[in-house]
Amino acid sequence: MASSAPIPNTSPNPNPTMPSTQPIYTHQRPLGSILNALQAFCLPNLRSDRPRNVPQIKYLTTAEDVNAVIPSIQSNCHTFAQTIGFDLEWDVVPKHGKAAVMQLCTADTIYVVQLSAMSPIPTSLVEIMADASLLKIGVAVRNDAHKLRRDFGINSEGLVELSAMAKLLDQDLWKHRRLLVSLSDLCEYYLQHTLRKDAIRVSRWSRQPLSEAQLMYAASDVYVSLELFHQLAYHAFERHRLQSLPSSSPWTPDAGLEHVMDLVRQATGRVDQAPAKNILPKKPANMPVRKGSRDKLLAHHRALSAWRNSQLDLASVAANAGIQRTTSAGYVIRALQEELSATKNPRNASTAWSMHERSRLRQELTTQAMRKTVQYHSVFLRSYGVFSDAELKAMR
Repeated sequence: MASSAPIPNTSPNPNPTMPSTQPIYTHQRPLGSILNALQAFCLPNLRSDRPRNVPQIKYLTTAEDVNAVIPSIQSNCHTFAQTIGFDLEWDVVPKHGKAAVMQLCTADTIYVVQLSAMSPIPTSLVEIMADASLLKIGVAVRNDAHKLRRDFGINSEGLVELSAMAKLLDQDLWKHRRLLVSLSDLCEYYLQHTLRKDAIRVSRWSRQPLSEAQLMYAASDVYVSLELFHQLAYHAFERHRLQSLPSSSPWTPDAGLEHVMDLVRQATGRVDQAPAKNILPKKPANMPVRKGSRDKLLAHHRALSAWRNSQLDLASVAANAGIQRTTSAGYVIRALQEELSATKNPRNASTAWSMHERSRLRQELTTQAMRKTVQYHSVFLRSYGVFSDAELKAMR
């Protein structure tokens, strides 16, 4: 096959427990996965020799601005299969608020829409979200769409879950993840970059105008999804080609593209009705729910999701839930314990839990106030490498 794009390493980092030395992802240094995929797919109307341009940011704070530019998104995607990145941000401290910021992106432009400054929601956004031919890419994308539906009554079609695509593409790698694979893990494995996760993630998104740091974070958070989608599509395309080489029948790019689109179709869903109450928060933890203990486990789910995916520290998790910090620590530990014990092969359980999470938990538990909590959960904390025997003895 004639292609200017290099064949990717189709086996992600096999040892996710190793500390990450990878660079931090930013939209200001795009990785070129969109352009590489389009060139590899040999699509005459999409191929381009242009460099990896840094996408421009358009910060939209009025309905007039939104309605002036959003309708042109579909004709200016410059992406495979009419895909755009989609994400939401909202205040989580002191309490969860309505969706305050929506991010949409094409290959060339990132739109950061200040929803909290608009009432009602601009019609162009409603129409874009309801358009099934325009695929919206993200992780926990249905949760974001449920948030839109719950807050503003907006229906969403054409929602492509990156976590589902990754599980279909690399089933053995992600088989221990019961629900979603986090955006940070996907970024690390497929793009060889880490995501920036700091206090900006839980800042006041309803504040107007957004700070420069918030705009940079919001832009990178949505653009990485679009780059990931094209990298996953590229891997699927190349893998299909390589697996077809021993066949006596010739392989064609059309066959590879149909394989990619089948993957996309399997990962695509919609949200057009109100979600059930107590829906899990954005980026839910990978946890099963047992019959008869729904409310109790949902508290664990919420704590782990806030700590893991919203990147709140234990004190913020506690403040948000109205509980003690030691209680939030117990919730997170118990949720992790149940998640890892659900792994079919206990020897592989540690690979389902990243070194980054171990380090975070270790740092937060290494305080005088947490000693009793550490002692109570010492067996788990020792078994899964948070603390050594010597460290646990020193904390008694």
